[in-house]
Amino acid sequence: MKKRIVSVLLCTAMVASMLVGCGGKTVSNNAGESEDYEAGNAEDFDWKNYEGTTLNVMFNEHNYSKAVIEKIPEFEELTGIKVKYSSTPESNYFDKLNTSLSSRSGTPDVYMTGAYQVWEYAPAGYMEPLENYINDPAKTAPDYNFDDFIPAVVDGLKWDLVPGHKVGEGSQWALPMGWELNNLAYNKAVFEEKSLKQRSRGKPPKKCIANKPPGN
Repeated sequence: MKKRIVSVLLCTAMVASMLVGCGGKTVSNNAGESEDYEAGNAEDFDWKNYEGTTLNVMFNEHNYSKAVIEKIPEFEELTGIKVKYSSTPESNYFDKLNTSLSSRSGTPDVYMTGAYQVWEYAPAGYMEPLENYINDPAKTAPDYNFDDFIPAVVDGLKWDLVPGHKVGEGSQWALPMGWELNNLAYNKAVFEEKSLKQRSRGKPPKKCIANKPPGN
């Protein structure tokens, strides 16, 4: 439990800040069962509560992770917690991560992942639900505001573990470090010149799909 609390402190200190809690509540654990949890008091919060602890963190080599890594010295000074980390190219990052998680060795304590992996890792017990930490003023900095996250982005990391159910409901399995928006743009004049018609919003015309170059 100590390592779990410190792991969430690491995520929140380096990536964002934490929400002031609302007291005890019933949440889902990573087996999909409900458990009662009583939150602590705000006066119990202290960044130095876990001084001397060491955390192992796995990063996917990315601009997002570089930004977080730059904050590690600040986090270590603030908390007295030592952070050991690795940064692995994406080409073999998930192979390395999957091997570590499936071994159930207890490491890494914190790792970088994506929304799609939640569907695999959460049911397998590789993730810890975060709402007990987010909503507990004894474990969260008083200036943390969970509402700072864009709802649609944070909801992509929330799921009730029921196959077929949409994301956005259930436990919060991870916190977003960033988000990306993919756009499709086209030149209307060229479409008109080539007698191309858009199929529907967000989709390219049929001829564009048929003529898609190999490897793209």
